[in-house]
Amino acid sequence: LRQGRVLCYQRLPEDAPVEAVAERESARRQGIRSHLALPLQAGGQVLGGFGCATFHREYAWTGQRQARLRLVADVFANA
Repeated sequence: LRQGRVLCYQRLPEDAPVEAVAERESARRQGIRSHLALPLQAGGQVLGGFGCATFHREYAWTGQRQARLRLVADVFANA
C-alpha cells in the first residue's frame, strides 16, 4: 500500500501471503472474510489508505467495484 499498490483479498485469511502471519491471524481473529485497500494518493505521494472489508461472506472485488471505490478514495485524498 505504501508503494501505491492495491491490496485485494477475496478470501481471508486463505488469500493472504504466507509471510503475512500477523495479518492472517488478525483477519482470523476479527472475522474478516474479504478486504480491499486502496492507497490514498495526492501530489505523487501516498498519504494513507482507504479500506473496505466484509465480515459475513467472501466478496469479489471486481475491476468495476475497485474503480468505483478508487473514485471515493481519490475524493478523500484530495479533500
